[in-house]
Amino acid sequence: MATELLSYRLISMLQDYLLAQPDCDKGTELQCGSLQRTDRNDGREVQIFLESLAWDMSKMEPVIFNRFQDQLVNEGYLYQDGHIVPVTASKRLAYSKAIAVTLDAAYIHAQIERLEASVVKDPDLAIGTAKEFVETCFKTILQERAIVVSGKEDIFELSRMTSQSLQLLPKDVPASARGADSIKRVLSNLVMIVQGVTELRNLYGTGHGKEGRKSGLKQRLAQLVVGAAATLVTFLYQTHLETPCKPREENP
Repeated sequence: MATELLSYRLISMLQDYLLAQPDCDKGTELQCGSLQRTDRNDGREVQIFLESLAWDMSKMEPVIFNRFQDQLVNEGYLYQDGHIVPVTASKRLAYSKAIAVTLDAAYIHAQIERLEASVVKDPDLAIGTAKEFVETCFKTILQERAIVVSGKEDIFELSRMTSQSLQLLPKDVPASARGADSIKRVLSNLVMIVQGVTELRNLYGTGHGKEGRKSGLKQRLAQLVVGAAATLVTFLYQTHLETPCKPREENP
């Protein structure tokens, strides 16, 4: 039997914490329902859960924080520097194996469909999932290109590392290339997509600021963000397939 990556107790603790907040609303209840459906042996779903939990822990009172930290330690994880990372040898091995899923067209298609469906049902969930989708894309591409990461990189650093590996930085465009300046501007705007998705997730997405759940996110704006995230991931995936890996690429 595969090693369980996450206990139901940890999920239950987060649900109880969220529902006990003074500004708990329908959006919070929807988020808790989504947590309930987390596949505790699916590396990608566990990764998304831990990233959301890490954000919530960064806002907790010390007493509550310590309860979650104790439970994480019991399960082989540790909250540090804004991230939750596996610390025991067995948990690191199980976690690495679980997330080592090849990024392919079928997976991307399935995730995009999931995102589009949530735009109508829960725009806040859609914006939160869009950010996690982009971040998972970065991490998977880096892993498949054998680029060493510490696990502490934020989404902006992961974006830079991925763009560098795929030769998508403006400096990678030869000055002699036709439309070089225009290409450089488009490539620079890739960073703006990441920044916009991340900022909106912080304002509206599940697992982040409560005020966002009060006002909600308009469906048309959620559709725009989901579309931008889907376009970015598809572009990066296609570039990944077409760009040879350098031998033993490392985090510079």
